[in-house]
Amino acid sequence: MVGICWIATSCHVTRYVQPGEYLLKNPVVIKGAKDLDLTSAIRTKPNRRMISPKVYLSIYNFGTTLERDSSLLKRLYLKHPKRKAFAERTIKWLKYNLGEPPILLNKESITRDSLNLLNAYAANGYFDTQITPRIDTIDNWFDGRKANVYFDVQEGQPFHIRRIYAEFENQRLAHFYKSHPKNASIKAGNRFTYTSLAAERNRITQLLRDDGYFAMNPNLITFRVDTFLKGEGLLPTAILVEKTPPSDGTKWLDLVVEMENDPQRYTIDRITVELKTNDYNRDRDGKLIDLYGPALTAEKREELDVRQKHLTDSCEILFKVSPMLVNRVNYNFLAERVYFKLGKKYKQQDARRTQSRLQELSMLQYVIVNYQVDDSTGKLAVFIESRMTRQFQLRAGTEAYTNDIAASAILPIGGASLSFRNKNTFKKSELLVLSGSGDVGLYPVNDSSQKVFWQIQGKGELNFPRFLLPFPKRWLPVENRDLNRYRPVTNLSVVGLREQREEFSRFTLNGNWGYRWFNRTLSDKERTQLSPMSIEYIDVTLDSTFKAEVVDSLPSAIRRSFTSRFNSRLNLGYTISDYGTSKLFPTTMLRFNYEGGGNVPYLIELLTENTPEDHTLFIGQDAAGLSYGQYIKLSMEGRAMFPLKKGVELVLRGAIGGSAAYNFTQLVPPQSRFYSGGSTSMRGWQSNTLGPGKLSLEDIQGSDANTSFSSLLAPGGEYLIEANAELRFDVWSYLEMAIFSDVGNVWFNNPGQANRKIELAEELGDDPDDPRSTLRWKNFFFGWDVGVGFRLDFSFLIIRIDLAQQLFAPDLVDDPIHKGWVIRNFRNDLGGSRFQYQLGIGYPF
Repeated sequence: MVGICWIATSCHVTRYVQPGEYLLKNPVVIKGAKDLDLTSAIRTKPNRRMISPKVYLSIYNFGTTLERDSSLLKRLYLKHPKRKAFAERTIKWLKYNLGEPPILLNKESITRDSLNLLNAYAANGYFDTQITPRIDTIDNWFDGRKANVYFDVQEGQPFHIRRIYAEFENQRLAHFYKSHPKNASIKAGNRFTYTSLAAERNRITQLLRDDGYFAMNPNLITFRVDTFLKGEGLLPTAILVEKTPPSDGTKWLDLVVEMENDPQRYTIDRITVELKTNDYNRDRDGKLIDLYGPALTAEKREELDVRQKHLTDSCEILFKVSPMLVNRVNYNFLAERVYFKLGKKYKQQDARRTQSRLQELSMLQYVIVNYQVDDSTGKLAVFIESRMTRQFQLRAGTEAYTNDIAASAILPIGGASLSFRNKNTFKKSELLVLSGSGDVGLYPVNDSSQKVFWQIQGKGELNFPRFLLPFPKRWLPVENRDLNRYRPVTNLSVVGLREQREEFSRFTLNGNWGYRWFNRTLSDKERTQLSPMSIEYIDVTLDSTFKAEVVDSLPSAIRRSFTSRFNSRLNLGYTISDYGTSKLFPTTMLRFNYEGGGNVPYLIELLTENTPEDHTLFIGQDAAGLSYGQYIKLSMEGRAMFPLKKGVELVLRGAIGGSAAYNFTQLVPPQSRFYSGGSTSMRGWQSNTLGPGKLSLEDIQGSDANTSFSSLLAPGGEYLIEANAELRFDVWSYLEMAIFSDVGNVWFNNPGQANRKIELAEELGDDPDDPRSTLRWKNFFFGWDVGVGFRLDFSFLIIRIDLAQQLFAPDLVDDPIHKGWVIRNFRNDLGGSRFQYQLGIGYPF
């Protein structure tokens, strides 16, 4: 019965359209529109489509058919009360949750859309536009009763702004507006649009609020438009802001910016910061203590233990503090982040900067800025209320995971972590994080015994919400000493990692000193990261059997990954981004990064006069016998997100990078190369296993290599090119799907000297005249994969699984049968090692 109902309704979507009614068949078509995107002006939309036409309407009709069915079988089924209730819930869910009622032709909606189109044209300067709606009906046995709607448009010519006048009641404000033309949204000669008027209204409001007009409102500003004004009807105080001579063939209008009321201008009379504990009961029981720098006597300072370095006599901010917090805060540090100044005019920019600078401090739970206004005197009192977070925090957790999604190479690993956080270490909102974690796992059971591997990691990190400079701030020019406006963070960290496996044991010690800041004071779009010094020490001890059977047979370029080494890096990154801030508007991200390494140990060698004469492939040897490499590395990555319609978006990513070794170094060290493949890169390949060039891991390791070490032994490359495209769309509730395609590869440098060319070719196991791994035309091939992804989006957590199939593999280019193409025979070539499952948390990019 259910199957018959589905067939009957899905094949004829107009089954329940009544006589005289017409189902809207296709989206409304606008004919004659040239310059404008008018999609948003049309509210009349046909029933949604997915896979098959009007599938949601078919589901609705299916539910209606089940509801109206009066067959004997249905009556017998519904005799039981529970079955009847279940059937009613199912039908309601089919019709109104999963399905969609038919969208019928409606003359009122067509009239409304005609007006919307006229308003959209008028908002863009087209005042002479004519709209003619047209309806084509279809009434036959095949389509049923359907209709298409068309709007024929005659646009006419747009109007441009000839002259702009400022007609303010306050003559000073009119001159003030005229003297601030920067970033004006309306200019003489430009086409008239409502969007530019709204932007100009906001700009004027912001200008005046930054000039002391605290109560300034955008609604106080109006615009008057007249195509025949010619300067008539203006107040004597009106000021001509801009003028442009008219040109033949252009329609012109005059624009008057008006503000009738004269708003009050305010100056800052008092600043109060109220600082409470995170325990409401303690604040309620204990009276807040007043701390005001100029009023603190020596006796009071000694009693409260508030020294000058914590609150100077020149600080003109009244702090009202909970008794428990008196000695836990550096008030000068907070005062530097309050940009209001006594006796100075109010600026909205100061308010925004104060709110932002205080709110980002880890020691504060929230920040609220309130004002007390005295209109008679033009005085403004500022009240900043804040509450401290808990200073100490302890976290612990456990986890279980596997490194192999097929669980064939390694058994689940168990781990635990413990972390301690101090959010106000030195009374200036410093964040201290001490953490430790450990993992224990088992190798797959074999004939001999069950062996255990483990790793343990310790980390210490200290973040300062300011620049820690290696020189006094007074050395900077006075106008550049307020570095807090850039919201800087100085990071110092040390990480130690100990790994113990059957094949090797490794100890890694990493120290980093870095800065990050925003380039604009009130914008998050541009940010810079600088790490002047990052030092890494790696000590490796190999199992003798693993060394003899695996490592010694590897190319030297990969074998260096299993030697003790020392590395130093300098990193500089710059990012421009509003990526992912909205799914309603296009967003973009562009990131540049520079990395240079090996210069510190080389300088140590020069200063100690201990530079060795024998520099082997890609490395030098310092006095302690640790390998290092000198290199530079540049990369750029761009991302863009384009919403196509509700619940559908196209996401693009591109990355390109290059690196080069210099001095005595011939190859970039392994830890600083580019790698391709994995859940956020080329999803048709395992992590880091694509390339270099036309090589594969099997070419490098040999066909009998232990594949469980494949990604560990990947050589990477010195050049990278990647491009990714992904179409994401909502399916139902939390479920989201994606169709994607990835293209990319990595290569090594093409050696310029003959001896290097031969040496590199020998290292990579290739013919000296044709090293397949280098960036040259005969090796310029890209891996290509396509796939489908499933995502569970819970807002706070996104669980992702991507299924990807390789279509073109560079390592198959020289294969006489495949010639690079993976799938020649669907039965034999589809799937296998050329098909990958990628499991991840969050979006890939």
